[in-house]
Amino acid sequence: MFNELEGMMQKVTSGEIDGQTVGQAADARIGDMNHDELKQQVTTAANNASQNGSPDVASQLFTLVQDYESNPQGLKSEVVTLLRNNPQIVQHFAPEFAQTILSAL
Repeated sequence: MFNELEGMMQKVTSGEIDGQTVGQAADARIGDMNHDELKQQVTTAANNASQNGSPDVASQLFTLVQDYESNPQGLKSEVVTLLRNNPQIVQHFAPEFAQTILSAL
């Protein structure tokens, strides 16, 4: 399972799997999440991006959480859009969360 996830992640980061497909998978997963859970997942991704040398991605993710603090539907929509436009960002999310998105591909 880990090798399968790693292979899917590599396909996403290399562009072999397009952003539209990742966006659709993210939409299916994120649509069922409660707001606090999604904020935590995005915050975790921001922290991971910061630690992995991607300060621009981290800033963008932190800004999303702040801007949509009291707008659950807005946050869901923006995260899906972000992943659709920049599918490689999925690599910064916690493995369990990334796996739920990638398993829908």
